[in-house]
Amino acid sequence: MKNNLFFIILIMGLSFFTTAKAETVLYCQSELATGFLNKNGTWKEANFKKERFTVKFNNDFTKLTGFIDWVENREMECSNPYYATHKHETYCVHLKGAHEIFLYNSQTKRFIASRITSTGWLIDEKDTDVIFAGTCRKF
Repeated sequence: MKNNLFFIILIMGLSFFTTAKAETVLYCQSELATGFLNKNGTWKEANFKKERFTVKFNNDFTKLTGFIDWVENREMECSNPYYATHKHETYCVHLKGAHEIFLYNSQTKRFIASRITSTGWLIDEKDTDVIFAGTCRKF
């Protein structure tokens, strides 16, 4: 009897630990997409194609993959510096290159993200700078 009770408690504990350690995968659809583009040497505000992203947070929401999709598994670093007042928000930034950002609110399911490049407006070259806003749902 004691062995059965121990076995049941062990199984319940392992299932809780596995659930607590699970990654969070989200399917995000932009509803707004805007930015700047260089058209024939003149910079213009423009609407951009709305995009879909499948992103994955690790178990403690400190890493995000999927938003920077042109390089497989490129991670963004995430944190919540305003946890005391905005506990449902996660702020992610790519620490190399152009420092793309992805902000997510787990309560409203909204996100805002940017792909700002160092070879666009900043140095007057051809790349575009885009900001996306939309909502996510669990995959």
